[in-house]
Amino acid sequence: MINKTDKYFSQYSESTEIILAVVLVFIMLLSFFGNVGMLIVFYRNDKLWNSTNMLIVNISLSGVLVTIFSMPFSLTSVVLGKWPFNEGGLCKVNAFATSQLLLTTILTHTVISLDKYFAVVKPFCRVMTVKRTLKMIMCVWFIAAVITVLPFFGIGRYTYNHTTLVCGVGFPDKHNVPEKIYLITLAVIGFVIPNMIMGHAYIQVFIAVKKHTQRLIQSSVTSFDVLILQKRMIRTVILSLVCFLLCWSPFCTLCLLAVMVKTINDIPIGLGISAYWCGYLYSALNPLIICSMSQRFHDGLIELVAILLYYPTLLFMFICRKICSESNKTMEISSKPTFTEDSSLPLCLHMHYYTKDMKDISVTTNKNSLINAP
Repeated sequence: MINKTDKYFSQYSESTEIILAVVLVFIMLLSFFGNVGMLIVFYRNDKLWNSTNMLIVNISLSGVLVTIFSMPFSLTSVVLGKWPFNEGGLCKVNAFATSQLLLTTILTHTVISLDKYFAVVKPFCRVMTVKRTLKMIMCVWFIAAVITVLPFFGIGRYTYNHTTLVCGVGFPDKHNVPEKIYLITLAVIGFVIPNMIMGHAYIQVFIAVKKHTQRLIQSSVTSFDVLILQKRMIRTVILSLVCFLLCWSPFCTLCLLAVMVKTINDIPIGLGISAYWCGYLYSALNPLIICSMSQRFHDGLIELVAILLYYPTLLFMFICRKICSESNKTMEISSKPTFTEDSSLPLCLHMHYYTKDMKDISVTTNKNSLINAP
């Protein structure tokens, strides 16, 4: 009999675990193929090698690594109904990798909002050069590493949490002030500050685009392509902010509740999974957000999908023709069949014999015409 009170066992029913497993597999597939596709598109297109797209590549790389090093542990925990790795080194490495990669994704999106701000609001300020962008990417990884390595030095701790079904930052002890401060710091750096920066940057971008659009409409010369581009920019700004708020609000809520409540059982069921899995979903949605930002990435991804589907389609058509050809040869050796309405022969054979009969009729008709000719 499984002891469901053990902290390593899932507190969810079997039917719920099946639904969770299906959802997580879908997120994993979307995240992996979407982000890998973005990396391939970037590699194949030299025109995409600029400072802005370097940040996009950093996000896609983080998404791929999250899919490989974080999501499989959550899926294993859901499928088995328990955490099979205890709280040894693998648990701590998994917790560190998850925190590092998700925090890197958040901070990179924050830098992208600044890049959009300077490109639209202050286009004459050459702030985001290639060299500075590389330095900012390095700073992002460094800041994320510094924050996520602190539990190894006693500030916070990594442990398995049955509410999240994965290893992560542990629920703080009642009288452990450093652990509570660490959780608050994580919420502030991982949600509050990025949200404030992104909110301010995208609001300024929205205002600048609206003003420019109004000037174009009032002017005698209006470029239809420019208006479409600006509408896409506004749609991207709104989509980015909404996705960020929806996907990272559960994580911030979990951190703050963990500080305020007395025991881990006081945390609402499902909030722990939402905190981590919405972060996973954010990695899966990144390619969609990026495609809405960049038409070149959008076209490149569509072209890549077409190429990937082209060769399997050719192979399928070749196999079908081969089967029909072999069937034709077999039927020609045997006696000619009599067709009925219930005949179950392949369509290609029906067409073969129908064409042959029509040729015989045509030859007979031509002969009769010659005989009866005056």
